[in-house]
Amino acid sequence: MNNLLILIFFAIMAVNCNFKNSIDKSSNKKNDDIKNVEIVTYPSICGQFFLHNKDTMLTLFDDVTGYLVMNDAPLLPYVNVINDDKSELLRLFYYPGDAYNDFSYFEISYLKNSFIEGSKFISSNCKKFVTENKIELGVTKNYLIQIKGQKYKSEIKEGYECLSYIGPDLYKEEYFFNNSSQLVKFGFGDLYP
Repeated sequence: MNNLLILIFFAIMAVNCNFKNSIDKSSNKKNDDIKNVEIVTYPSICGQFFLHNKDTMLTLFDDVTGYLVMNDAPLLPYVNVINDDKSELLRLFYYPGDAYNDFSYFEISYLKNSFIEGSKFISSNCKKFVTENKIELGVTKNYLIQIKGQKYKSEIKEGYECLSYIGPDLYKEEYFFNNSSQLVKFGFGDLYP
């Protein structure tokens, strides 16, 4: 009886190993454009701005509280960061109850010319705000779907087609596309409870 159980165990293991190898081989057949893209939950921006990592924020900026925008209802408090050539805006959202310099949601969009006058912002040396998955403003909808997958909800939001991906533990990603199917705004992080 024991020999039979051992034989069944090894047979199951062999089948599982062959199944995994066939999955690995098929997953290697990806589009050349996204061949080296690592799928990351809780991505960073430019390898500098990380969700829920106050230590990283403190190494970049001594104190962001002077830049915190708190009276822009209905939005939660946030810090504005602009890229090197002042064409893109990164908003770091702070949720009440978060630790000091700890941000829970990032939003990236094109910077409007009228924004800089009279606005609080921190300048960044990033040329473009890009995630580890190589997602940045201007990528196509098809490119994004190749990276993120087909399990999204599509709706019209703020006048744009918005693809939403919901992850574990109230994690959400939103991608806004214009009529030319180019990414004009995106955000990711924890949903505010």
